Amino acid sequence: MKARSTFFTEKNRTKIQNNSEGTEARQYILDSVKKWDDMSMDELWDLMFNSELVRSHQVLTNGWCPACKEVVTHWQWLKDPFNKPWKKICPHCSEAFPKNDFYKYYLSGLDEHHEFRHALADRSLLYNEEAPDPNDPKHTFGVDDGNGYFEGETRWLFIANYLIEDRWYAQVFEGIKTLARAYLLTGDKRYARKCGIMLDRVADVFPEFDFYEQGWMYEARYCSRGYVAYWCDIVRELQFMLFSYDAIFEAIKDDEEFVSYLVGKSEKYKTPCRKKSFKDIQINIETRIFKDAVGEKWKIEANFPWADNYVLFTKLVLSRWPAKKEDMNDGVYKVMWWAIEPEIKNVIKVSTKANGLSGEKGITGYSRIALDEVAKLITYVSLFDDKFFENILKLYPQIREGINFYMNAWMACSFYPGCGDGGGCDAKKGIPFSMGYELFKGFDSTMLYSFESFLWRLYKATGDMNILRYMYNSDNFKTEKMFITDFTLESKPEELQKEYLRLLETNGTELEQHSTNADVWKLALLHSGKGANRRSAFLDYDSGGVHGHNDGMSINIFAKGMIFMPDLGTPPHHRGGGWSSRFYYWYRSAAAHNTLIVDQREHRDYCYVQR
Repeated sequence: MKARSTFFTEKNRTKIQNNSEGTEARQYILDSVKKWDDMSMDELWDLMFNSELVRSHQVLTNGWCPACKEVVTHWQWLKDPFNKPWKKICPHCSEAFPKNDFYKYYLSGLDEHHEFRHALADRSLLYNEEAPDPNDPKHTFGVDDGNGYFEGETRWLFIANYLIEDRWYAQVFEGIKTLARAYLLTGDKRYARKCGIMLDRVADVFPEFDFYEQGWMYEARYCSRGYVAYWCDIVRELQFMLFSYDAIFEAIKDDEEFVSYLVGKSEKYKTPCRKKSFKDIQINIETRIFKDAVGEKWKIEANFPWADNYVLFTKLVLSRWPAKKEDMNDGVYKVMWWAIEPEIKNVIKVSTKANGLSGEKGITGYSRIALDEVAKLITYVSLFDDKFFENILKLYPQIREGINFYMNAWMACSFYPGCGDGGGCDAKKGIPFSMGYELFKGFDSTMLYSFESFLWRLYKATGDMNILRYMYNSDNFKTEKMFITDFTLESKPEELQKEYLRLLETNGTELEQHSTNADVWKLALLHSGKGANRRSAFLDYDSGGVHGHNDGMSINIFAKGMIFMPDLGTPPHHRGGGWSSRFYYWYRSAAAHNTLIVDQREHRDYCYVQR
């Protein structure tokens, strides 16, 4: 069991507070946290639900509003869980669904453990509050008991979707993450206490969640894995919950008010892990959330290396590391590091095996995941070992090759090849990596890492100015926003921005690109001309693979700010049928690409890297 914070040491917490002073990011978090800070500890504890209720990532994929009949698809339903709880809102007519008071129904079904059971719930509460008279033809209109509202064979999963999008993601997960951030920025233990209460309550019920048995995806059951949400989301949510726990650990371990509150809740509701002390709370959180996901890794297997990184981070965060880094060479700590170091190196090796990338297709989307995760892993481990960054670059030069791949694949500095799930027709003068600021208000930010800070460290280690030019020429890397969410750098953001601009002014801003053959990834890239006369072309010479298309020998040409032979890009899996729809298969087919078809036969799914 852990004895202290792993990544959020006192030194790093102090650096975060000092470097964040006066920043927009700091103010945004402190404004955002008020929603949870205004809630009592009981209200925060009550936010988490149990696995009896099914969940769905969609209300109705190709759906419409039952009231106004206007089309409302996939992610178009509006949400306002803090002001209109237990309701999904039509973006056209503003009607809120379900029409029954689901919260009252939910409360009527709580058992002795404060967990919902359909068998206990009062079904007389399942009526349209706008039509309470049983004789009113609209008496049951829009009513959802948690399993959906039906009209004939059409099912709207209002509550099932609310539980994932509004309750779990917008209130529970976001609450844990935002409260932890607020604590790091201010040192106010009130935020840490509330974050810890939410984590402990999640732990009470977390192992019983199984999205395969309990979840809906594109109106189908038994087609995806996960816990509360499906694998692609939950694996990343777990990672940030883990870092939130590490962030608050030293504030809650000696907090008597925190411990007393959860001991009382455990006694009252007979929680699965009975709590008498902080150690019991620690066991509950560490074992029933984080270690459970390590043991049930099949639930979170995802795009490589998300799940593997999660397992690594869990071992790093939950291990009992020494208080001082210099003690790492002593006895048991050295053995602990020897045990985890090969796993770190294996993630890096597999993530960079195809010209610096994992080989997963979809250059503008899925291909970048492994490179981004490797950058994150190296950054975090460097907090342990000051020499790790420099040493790992020498050991795995493929890391730098992956960055060069993306530099050279940037066609005319405006487009990326559409190989696999990605691409499209629009000129997006941006690179397919997000700067820290873009992610800060969304999903992926821990205050320890941003992609631009990784590239800055890479420049410092290599002296390659092209790394800085790559960011400068991208519309989605704004100089005034760079470095402002990674608060563990040695200098304040504005100081780094000034140095960055000075280097570019001295050495020039035009990105140097080279014609190259990515022989493992199977992509040939051709560049010619300078400035406005840049011209580029590519040949994709394999077919299929993870997130790949049947696009063997497809070509494209880029010039004059235009893409001459556009690829359709990512299939519309949000259409009816999801990943099995005819739309999905058409987008992946050879006929939908700029290539040859012989005797009307589909291309083989032949991917050199993944065969």
